[in-house]
Amino acid sequence: LQYFLPKLNAIWGSDYTNELLDLLYERNCRVEEQLYRNSISLALALCCLPLVEQKLGRPAGTLWENSADSAAAITEAVNEFSYPQTMMVKIRLSAERILKQLPELLKQNPATREAQRQRRSYPHARELMLIYLTVQGQDLKSATEFWPKNGRPPRRNAKPEPRTSRRR
Repeated sequence: LQYFLPKLNAIWGSDYTNELLDLLYERNCRVEEQLYRNSISLALALCCLPLVEQKLGRPAGTLWENSADSAAAITEAVNEFSYPQTMMVKIRLSAERILKQLPELLKQNPATREAQRQRRSYPHARELMLIYLTVQGQDLKSATEFWPKNGRPPRRNAKPEPRTSRRR
């Protein structure tokens, strides 16, 4: 581990890695039960969550409030997690979006509900929220009622209708 994921190795055996193992276990159970798909972006966000808590000086299992400091800690944790290995930029950016959205979802603010649902990271952030709440031993009922499974409308994959000729 010290050669492959030195950041994880540095905190191994702490409350942060215990939280990480609980989060991973719950994620794996949900994937096996086909409650959610296997997503590397979600897995990376989940692995970085305890590192963000640590960087912000929070005890394991306590989330942060969104701020400039938390945004910087999220970016730093995601970039450092896999070092010295490299992770695709698209996956890292997706993990950052998921982690930045998580505290907003936990607030269950009706004023921002629709805006949160329209964000690209909503499905993964919602899944991370459910995993987090399960690990924390909290009730999922209010969260699943407030945050429905479907966020944005699906993308149009169909080809546009061919143009009709306007010539007479």
